[in-house]
Amino acid sequence: MSGTTSSAARKLVSYSYDFEFPDVRIETCVVFALLVHAGLWTQTAAGSQITGTVQDSSGSAIIGAVVRVTQTETGLTRTAESGIDGVYRLPDLPIGPYKLEATQQAFGTYVQTGIVLQVNINPTINITLQVGAAMQVVQIEANAGWSKRRATRSELSSITSVLWTCL
Repeated sequence: MSGTTSSAARKLVSYSYDFEFPDVRIETCVVFALLVHAGLWTQTAAGSQITGTVQDSSGSAIIGAVVRVTQTETGLTRTAESGIDGVYRLPDLPIGPYKLEATQQAFGTYVQTGIVLQVNINPTINITLQVGAAMQVVQIEANAGWSKRRATRSELSSITSVLWTCL
């Protein structure tokens, strides 16, 4: 019995498969791979991202705040939630003008317009939510894509700021 098993095993091992590779040159494969890689790279390079921290007026991080950006030309909307450290991140945004909104229970709503994203310009927009009624809205108009420096207190006072409080 043992002689039959080893004979069958030898027959299985002795079988060979003939497979012929198509006549494709390695240079063609390399060029194709480079073209695919370049196409994918250009798709990801034409975007931007917005990051920042959501905090209250005392500087404490607000966990779980919902941050939403809307591209004002197309209506494209992306949403992120602030983490345990208050940090939020909205990656892979197409270039163009945006409106940013942030909300959290027991805080007012923050709205910022005039954000213009450009290729490889990744603005940091820190958000301060004011404690208040859910219907309180703080609206700020700015252009985050044009300046990377921090605004002074006098410059901030000149930015259009509207506060609505609903009873």
